[in-house]
Amino acid sequence: MSNRVFFWLDAAPTAFCIAYYLKKIHDADFFALVDVTNRQKSFFKNQKLVEFKKTWFYHDVMNQEIKSEPDYLKSFEEKYDIDLWQLAKNDRIFIDYYNTFYKFSDHEISEIMEKECRLFEEILDEVKPDFFITTQTAFRPHHLFYLLCKKKGIKVLMLNSANWGKHCYISGNYHKLDNFNELFANRKALPTTFNDIQNRLESKILSKKVSKFYQSHKNSKIKFTDNIKNGAMNSDCVMTDVWISMGEKNTKKKSFFKNYQVNDKLMQMAKKNAIFMHCLPAHRGEEVSNNVIDGHQSIVWHQAANRMYVQQAILSYIFSKK
Repeated sequence: MSNRVFFWLDAAPTAFCIAYYLKKIHDADFFALVDVTNRQKSFFKNQKLVEFKKTWFYHDVMNQEIKSEPDYLKSFEEKYDIDLWQLAKNDRIFIDYYNTFYKFSDHEISEIMEKECRLFEEILDEVKPDFFITTQTAFRPHHLFYLLCKKKGIKVLMLNSANWGKHCYISGNYHKLDNFNELFANRKALPTTFNDIQNRLESKILSKKVSKFYQSHKNSKIKFTDNIKNGAMNSDCVMTDVWISMGEKNTKKKSFFKNYQVNDKLMQMAKKNAIFMHCLPAHRGEEVSNNVIDGHQSIVWHQAANRMYVQQAILSYIFSKK
């Protein structure tokens, strides 16, 4: 019996290209959920490069009317242990400050999420995929589908961008190595400083890449430190990221980073006109305090908006090439 492989396809060509080359070397049944605008939809409907057994179009379902059930979302959250409203609160489309074109009501958000949850459940129950192949989940619906696959025990193969050099790695988790525990096995206590983590990695399979990365920056203006105060001192910009990625259940990492919160006291060590940045979504009260992310030095929403323009410019450049 052939493996059943499911793909999440979007405007970025990476996932589609993976499907194209994988089909050449592996005899499997391919299925796909396509999340693109109407302008790009025709390509996926008419393409002959990859044979998909069945294809769903995300926005077609979102445009359909449904008979809402009041308790459906609550039962979905309880069944799969997924906090839907936490995901919604971090969706840029639903945030008034970011989306100045339309203000979604709680009822509209609930209706959108119910459509998504019903669609995703129906797809996975029908296909029963052995694998879910995807790129990093950049948007809420994509991440929700990934979480649901994890909860249903479907093997996830996610192409993550590494933070060392120009490399990627395939993992079953968002921004986490599958063999992380193996790398740090046989230790009475996990590493508590960045130097400890670096030394540990250098003794494992990633040693050459990590060493090469750090050596290449040894004589540059980039400075590495595990002292947050030294790092923030007289800086023009303070940037941070979440301690635990969305959907990750390993809360033990919080204890390692508890002294690395960006708060008012830390921002006072930076220059007076310093800015605060965060790639979002943020966990308030953990890596950043409410006062900082909502303060006058924070540019997180402008930062998020600028990503859209950069992505549009890249696509414009790609499609203009002959």
